[in-house]
Amino acid sequence: MLGLVGTEVKYENENSKGMAHREGNHNNRSSASNDQLNGLIMLKGSLINFDIEKRALTVTWSGLYVNNSKEVPVDLGNAEDPKSAVYSDGIEIYRDLSSGPYNASYLWDDGYTYWEWAYKIDNATAKPIGVIGMHPWDSFDTDITFTQRYQKNAWAQPLLGYPLDQWQGQIVFVASNLYWSKIYKTNGSAIMDIAGVQLADST
Repeated sequence: MLGLVGTEVKYENENSKGMAHREGNHNNRSSASNDQLNGLIMLKGSLINFDIEKRALTVTWSGLYVNNSKEVPVDLGNAEDPKSAVYSDGIEIYRDLSSGPYNASYLWDDGYTYWEWAYKIDNATAKPIGVIGMHPWDSFDTDITFTQRYQKNAWAQPLLGYPLDQWQGQIVFVASNLYWSKIYKTNGSAIMDIAGVQLADST
């Protein structure tokens, strides 16, 4: 049902690891210890409503953090939980965009300008649909429109009655580390991995 961007190419992995190392040195994650800097960011979706007439699914999303595959994901941005991580500037979430590599530069405390490959969204004027990672209650809502699964298959049309009707929808998320976007001075840069998704009924 949902198609989400995880890792596009190897540059994203390298970029994320590099950012995690530098964030540890400059205290961007206020509650994460050094051994948690390679943890994973995930999204948690609560199914709120499905509009039958519009065929639209409303989902409320929030952030999860997990240190390794043996841990249970916890709420992202919870400063009181030692297993969580707090992003002081937040993680911007963009919808239905792709990203690409570019050569980013930044001036650090030692006075030198550093260059490295990073990822940025393909639309510099796009606005994020939400920001997570600063508090455990950070969230945002999306509506996902569904269409009939076999629209171009004459043998499968019309699919208008249960249990024959089959519908599908998709959404794409891109996550950007706002801390490093400010340093790079590029909107929607410093793209991060979204490692996974948890979906649950709100009831």
